[in-house]
Amino acid sequence: MTGYFYTIELGETYGPKLERLAERASYDDREEFAAMVLAHAVDQWEEQDRQDGEALHERLAQTCFFEAGLMPDPELFDEGEIPF
Repeated sequence: MTGYFYTIELGETYGPKLERLAERASYDDREEFAAMVLAHAVDQWEEQDRQDGEALHERLAQTCFFEAGLMPDPELFDEGEIPF
């Protein structure tokens, strides 16, 4: 198993915040708690990046279909109206 170890300086803003959160979560091992929080943040970042990529792909696909004349401009029709 490959291990990763990072020494980071959280500074005066985030160091005390991490300490308070670890205390509230009843973690005595601050490094273990920090690793868990960082892993969770990375997972959330990846998920948001995936969702953003899907949304961009969808917008680009709609734009391509519209510009190719394969999809009518939704602004030309009232809601519920059939576009043909």
